[in-house]
Order: sequence, then C-alpha cells, then structure tokens
Amino acid sequence: MKPEDLSIILFKGAVQYDVTNRFIDDMEKGYRLHDQKVCTFDLTGNFENTRKSLIDLLEKGRPMFALGINAMGQFYVKDKSIYDLIAFPHISWFVDHPVHHLNRLELPVEDRFRQDHLADHYGFMAVVDEEHKTFIDASFGNEYGTFFLPHGGCESKSLENEERSIDIIFCGTGFSPNLISDEWEKLSPNEQKLLNFAVEIDVKSDQLSVMQVVTKLFEEQDLQPDRNLFMSIMQRIERHSRARNRMNILNQLDKAGVAVNIYGNNWDFANFKNHKLYKSVSFDESLNLLRKSKLSLNISSFFTNGSHERIFSSMLNGAVPLTNTSKYLNNLSGFEELVLCYNEENIVEATRCALSDSKFFDHRSESCIEFAKDGHTFAHRALEVRDLIANIICP
Repeated sequence: MKPEDLSIILFKGAVQYDVTNRFIDDMEKGYRLHDQKVCTFDLTGNFENTRKSLIDLLEKGRPMFALGINAMGQFYVKDKSIYDLIAFPHISWFVDHPVHHLNRLELPVEDRFRQDHLADHYGFMAVVDEEHKTFIDASFGNEYGTFFLPHGGCESKSLENEERSIDIIFCGTGFSPNLISDEWEKLSPNEQKLLNFAVEIDVKSDQLSVMQVVTKLFEEQDLQPDRNLFMSIMQRIERHSRARNRMNILNQLDKAGVAVNIYGNNWDFANFKNHKLYKSVSFDESLNLLRKSKLSLNISSFFTNGSHERIFSSMLNGAVPLTNTSKYLNNLSGFEELVLCYNEENIVEATRCALSDSKFFDHRSESCIEFAKDGHTFAHRALEVRDLIANIICP
C-alpha cells in the first residue's frame, strides 16, 4: 500500500492569534498537493460532533497517523487512548519547550491528567529544537519516541507586490522580566535564591540551553537530585530568559535611536522612546505586514539548536530576517549569506549599516523567498513527517 492511500489526521484548536492553526492549514494543503488523504478536525467546534466524525473516519480503516500541535487531539475511552486501542501513532508536535507541557508527559500518569495525556504506547513527539529532544530523552528515560521537526514558515495569502515602507518589524507579545522575577517573591527563600543564581548562570552562558543552565546550577550549588525542583526552575528560567533577551535587544536598538515597529499586546511597561507600538494583529495580518517590511527582527536565543517560525515566514514574504543564530541555522547552507545575523554586541551597527546601504536589499528579498520555498514551509514539514512514519510502517 502506498502512503498516499492511508489517511492522515490533523487537529486544530483554540490558540493565540490563530498561529498554529495556520501551520495546520498549510500542512493540509501540502498533503493535498501530493494527493495525500488527509482530514482536519477543529477542536473548537462541538466536541461530540467532532468525536463522532473521528469515529466515522476510524471505522473506514486505520490511519497512518494523527498530528496535533502541542499535543492537541487526545481522545480516551475510559482510561484507554484511542491511539493505543486502534494501534496508530499520535504525534504531538511541540513548537515551544516541552517543559511547559509536563502534565501531558509525566510518567506514571496522574488520573486527573489522563484525558489530556499522550498515549501510553502510540504517543510520539516532534520537537523544534534538538535540545528539546535531549530534554525529553533525559527526563523520561527514552520512554517516548521523539524526533526533530524544525519550524517552517507561512506565506501571506495576499501576493500583491508591496512597497517596503517599514524598515524593521517585530511581532510578539510583551513580557517584563522584572514582573516575572517579582512573582518569585511568593516562593520560599531557598527557591528565590536558586532562581537568582540560575539567572546569573544564564546571563554569563548565553550558549547554554535552559536544561544545561539548571544542570549547572545543581552542580554548582551541590544540590541533591530533585525532579520537581529541577522542572520548576526550568519553567521559570525559560520564561525569564525569553523575556530578558527580548528586552535586551529591543532596549539596545531603542537607546541607539533605531526604531522598530512592534505589533503585539502588553508593551506599555517598556517605556520605549523610539520604537513604535501597535496593537496586536492576527497571524495572517502579520504576514501581510512582512511583505511591507525590509527587516524582520527575530529574538529567539532560547532556540540553541533549532529555529523560530518567524525566520522562515519572514523569508517567504521577502523580509530579510534580522536574527540571532543557532547550531541548526549555522548548518543551513547559504542561510547566513541571505540574512542579517546579529549578537548583542553588533546589532546596532549591523542594523544601521544594512538600512543605510541601498544595495543591501537588492535581490536579497527574492533570494530569501526562493530559499524558504525550497525547503522550509509547513508543507515541507508535513511531507517530512509523513515520509518518516511511512518508512516505518510502509517499508
């Protein structure tokens, strides 16, 4: 039997800005372009209707696999996952750090989390950073089948040529690192002390993953193994690190008078002098804005061996990414020749030089589009995961 003859199930749900639902839409289109049988279920609709439609589909034959971003699409009959009962994989594609989804992953399973938990035998994971796989393997004793599936990008639905009137754009929600650390005052004095030490390690060692930061903390403080404490510190430091790095970069540009057009909620705390703040927009609207932008700022040093969707979406829409890099990005042939890579020391100078050079963007936008279209869309990721599973079940 050919892979195209087996159904693939995709799940959509309630998500901020509708971002990951657009990923699923693009994956579905990728399958249909290759004559792959695919069915998408929207979990925001009537649950009983969705459940009945899913059962009707399963009665027609066993699918190749189901996929839901951040573990969407778990269905149980009493305490048995339908994926274990019918014996086909559900792939949970975690597009942020899995440490924030422990209730879906912890073993043994607590009864109160059972209905949202990965299947016991046919629950698999995809991650967007190789370090996330290292975390899963180390934390769960290789109990889960886990593989690396990097982010893709999305193209604007409006393909009209636009004047690139926006110098620099950044789309994202504002988070204050100070407000995050203020919340730690509710914790015990010992936990507060450890978190402050962890921040110091994180600041000094920007190439370490969050798991490596907390591992180093435990070693330096001579702490006894404590899984709950380790995971709690990881969750808090990951959030703090994201917010701190984002503010460091934006503050540097702001103080230097390099204005960024920021689209997103909760930025009032920042008190920027030069950046221009706009209300949040839908994900699809943000793609339209990328078509009007010269540079698209990406701040995702928390991906040490992976990539943010923002990079490839920017490229697909002709905005040159102004981005930090990672081990994964460093190994993409031709990537660094097209984008503008920065670190905290050179971002202001690099940005000013690019914007003042009339030749910098010549042909670069088109080359970015070609690069991303050649292998970094969500349609590509759809086919990659299909071929991986097909090689296992249809050798």
